[in-house]
Amino acid sequence: MNTTNHMNQLLQEVAELNARILHLKHQPIERQLETRSESIKTYSAKETAEILGISRSKVYELLRNPSFPVVHIGKRKVVPKHKLEEWLNQQAQ
Repeated sequence: MNTTNHMNQLLQEVAELNARILHLKHQPIERQLETRSESIKTYSAKETAEILGISRSKVYELLRNPSFPVVHIGKRKVVPKHKLEEWLNQQAQ
């Protein structure tokens, strides 16, 4: 492949990537958040507090409760998304 063809191919690929970025950028924020939430598997303490509508200190109390779903990853504590939903359903019964 000569240099001109290679350069044209690269320019075409850059243009396609740029078009994809612009498409994503102009999606409604709700769709962007929905896409992000679909890929999230765990929540931080801060995110858990926001979801539950409680303070972070209260979340840290919950994290020490043996019945509350928590995973320890090094020094971090994260709450698995599906386990939080199960725990909430149990609390509502």
